[in-house]
Amino acid sequence: MKGVLLWSCLIFLQLFIGVLAKDFYEVLGLSKGASDRDIKAQYRKLSKMYHPDKNSSPDAHDKFVEVGEAYEILLNEEKRNNYDKYGSPDGPQGGGGDIFEQFFGFGGGGHHRPQQPRGSDTQVDIKFSLKDFYTGREHEISVQMTNLCDACDATGSRDKVYHRCSKCNGQGMLLHKRQLAPGMFQQFQGPCDACKGTGKTITHKCNECNGEGSKLAVRTYRIYLHPGAERNHRNILDGEGDHRPGETSGNLVMFYREDFTSSWGYRRLGKNLYRTEVLTSQEATKGGWNRLIPFFDNDDPIIVLSRLDGQVVQHGEVEVIKGRGMPYSEEDDLHGDLYIDYVVLNVPTLGVKAKAGHDEL
Repeated sequence: MKGVLLWSCLIFLQLFIGVLAKDFYEVLGLSKGASDRDIKAQYRKLSKMYHPDKNSSPDAHDKFVEVGEAYEILLNEEKRNNYDKYGSPDGPQGGGGDIFEQFFGFGGGGHHRPQQPRGSDTQVDIKFSLKDFYTGREHEISVQMTNLCDACDATGSRDKVYHRCSKCNGQGMLLHKRQLAPGMFQQFQGPCDACKGTGKTITHKCNECNGEGSKLAVRTYRIYLHPGAERNHRNILDGEGDHRPGETSGNLVMFYREDFTSSWGYRRLGKNLYRTEVLTSQEATKGGWNRLIPFFDNDDPIIVLSRLDGQVVQHGEVEVIKGRGMPYSEEDDLHGDLYIDYVVLNVPTLGVKAKAGHDEL
């Protein structure tokens, strides 16, 4: 009976591993004999297709990460050979065999180096005026982040000396055993609680970081907002999240937000701009007026609105000025349009039909 149970579990685990195994060739749409040139070409194509800045679908980010992972493994000769031979870029120790050892306790509980954890991403909101979104802007920002401590070289030790952890004997991991069923045990490894998985302890804590090896400090970055960037544009700085010893840094994610308090009376919807102009009843019925409205364009900073004598403007009338909206193609110098919505004073607004799109602003 035990033999049948063991064999059934082995078959189940093999199927389980087969389901979880990721085919990196399939991710890039390539065959196993693909050349480095083919891998690079597919990576460029797919990374552009799934880049979160250009693809707003819910699974674009995951696809983008998956494509990058496949590219990194298949373009590295050692990792690709390991993957082709063992199904894991880390070789036989990274394959499915370890799962059997941990589940059934085979292999005598050999120690494996724990994978370095990845820190979480850090999000920062940066406000820009609508003029900045129109013209583009280079900007220097200061962000308070967790950084490695310079005073102790990120050791956390005042004298920069480590000692071997006595609880795990410097391995950083402890072997645990868990009963799954009568006569069946799971053997697995977990980080040592005494040294937090580092295998090292310190005697004298660093005064600057209190033994953490990291502390808060200000970082400065120069960033660029390109003309016509979308509101809430996301800029990702890889590996610039919080820096802590023994941890792979996450990303610093910057969101470019619009400061609605400095829009000069303009409103943005996609590539178009909207503005409300108020006229007196005399201006609306008799005409003969001229207005110079400040605008964002440094080369052409004035919008001219006017009516000849006798030209009537209806309440709710919309004037469209072509090419004075937001830029949306730097290479071709393309712009959206500017919509002027005229409101006449002392005219009842009840029953006036809202212009298309205005209720979205």
